[in-house]
Amino acid sequence: MGKQPESLPELDGARLREIRQACEKATPGEWGWYGNTDTGHLFLATNRYGRSVVMGFRRWGMQAATPTFAVEREWGPHPDHPDELRIYPHGRMTPAHELPVYEVAPAATDRDDPQVYRADLIGIRHPDAEFIAGARTWVPQLVEEVERLRFERTRTVCWRRAVELRAERDALAAEIDKNTHDFVAAPDGEDICAATVDHPHYGLDDCDEAEDHPCHVTSRRVLAGLADKENRDG
Repeated sequence: MGKQPESLPELDGARLREIRQACEKATPGEWGWYGNTDTGHLFLATNRYGRSVVMGFRRWGMQAATPTFAVEREWGPHPDHPDELRIYPHGRMTPAHELPVYEVAPAATDRDDPQVYRADLIGIRHPDAEFIAGARTWVPQLVEEVERLRFERTRTVCWRRAVELRAERDALAAEIDKNTHDFVAAPDGEDICAATVDHPHYGLDDCDEAEDHPCHVTSRRVLAGLADKENRDG
């Protein structure tokens, strides 16, 4: 596979509108190639809508062929199925050389135009032909844009998650700081939170509030020891 150009034209708003308009003007897709090698028949056609021919081929001279495109073709909502499209059968398959875009006079539509002093072509004046030619540039541009947007979305998700984790870390740090107190020596040599000693019910066996202090170092035995010590000192 050949290497793609390192940079593509910028896919700005004007470019996106151009691609959208080209899509809207072209024969509705999906498209596919069909034909028969025994009969020497090959054409590009819709996969649905009655397999309408998008591009066929016609002999041109003794040793060449020219693509053909349907002109004056119309489509619209299906009368029986409003959610589906219907391509109407009228339209005329026209040789591409009758739809020229001349290099020396792009606006001219006829070889007999005085401005057309050279017959070299740079395009075919038909929406389907323009869509086929443009797709080779548009598809890589759109793929590049999708990849860029996915990268931006991933980066945004990661940034938001980092903010959430930072907030969780700060909240945890604040909780730890709130539950960190000075410790004093209990009668049996164990350390007990100084905040517990100041608790009005620290010496009561049925005080769940003191026992469930966040520092988790108090116990009924230690509280009882502190109560005895206070009674002796009193």
